[in-house]
Amino acid sequence: MFKQYAVEPKGLVGSGERAFAAFWHLIGHTKGRFIVEYPRTPDVGWFRLLAQAIKESDLSPKERKKIEAKIFRNGLPTKNKMNNVEIKIVKGRIRSWDSKKDWIENVKREKATSPLDGIISHEYIDASGDFLLMEDVDEDHPLLKSSRTPRVARSGSWIGKQVGVLFEDANSLSLVDSYFDPRELRWKAFLNGFLNNEWILQRYGRGLNQIRFHCDIKVSRKKGYDFKSVVISNRKQLIPKGVSVEFCLWDKVRKSQDSLRKEEMHPRAIFSDQVGLSIDWGLDESREYDTICGVLDEETHKDFILKFETQDPKFEPLCRFSVTA
Repeated sequence: MFKQYAVEPKGLVGSGERAFAAFWHLIGHTKGRFIVEYPRTPDVGWFRLLAQAIKESDLSPKERKKIEAKIFRNGLPTKNKMNNVEIKIVKGRIRSWDSKKDWIENVKREKATSPLDGIISHEYIDASGDFLLMEDVDEDHPLLKSSRTPRVARSGSWIGKQVGVLFEDANSLSLVDSYFDPRELRWKAFLNGFLNNEWILQRYGRGLNQIRFHCDIKVSRKKGYDFKSVVISNRKQLIPKGVSVEFCLWDKVRKSQDSLRKEEMHPRAIFSDQVGLSIDWGLDESREYDTICGVLDEETHKDFILKFETQDPKFEPLCRFSVTA
């Protein structure tokens, strides 16, 4: 769903500023491609190796400043989507490193046990098909093929595993599905499977401090049951142990001074304080059908935050309550 690449530090800067700029343009959460920090161990870090590669390169002072300005901000690595900066570099998992071997030998071993989709190098290439020279980078190259709206399995656990790299630095996480029905197995299975992913269980309460699920009153109102009591009675099937979810129940859009129109709460999405992802067919499981995912553009992401996460939300708030399994 999101492609992850290990990039040799020397390769990122060794072909000059223009080659760097062309590759940098292809990377980011809206492009479906990330650079993974490799290595990332207590002793050796990718950013440290990159800073050394820039220092030792043949780049002119002007070219160095251009590259450093895109990768480092205020002397620190750019990792998060702050001030409209696109997420391009992600941590991924802690990776092993043998100090007696060079970067190429280490990454070849890493590729055998990791989800890397490709390796961008400075000069090394072999018959495996895993390597691509920086000077040969092209959007149409098979290693770089990526869809911005992939059709994926309609499974909470599978989607959760795939999007962990997108939300790895999120402080809060919000899920939206206007058709969510806590009595039905397909919604229970999706939510529990999504929340049971390792990146959520490890980060909850340690950076990821808030998880919310935004729902519409129309489902329980039409079917004649009390939403809050049903969620609480089904909490063990909905939420994994140790995780708390705040459920927010909404009604029709509030009346504004210039319009009396009514707008139904229809979107299905997962978003954080930084980025968001649309889930076209909703947050429920299906073995027969798949769904389409897409990264929210900047305007749509801001709209989700304004609708649901502000002091004066767009929809009429009915109740909020937190549930812990």
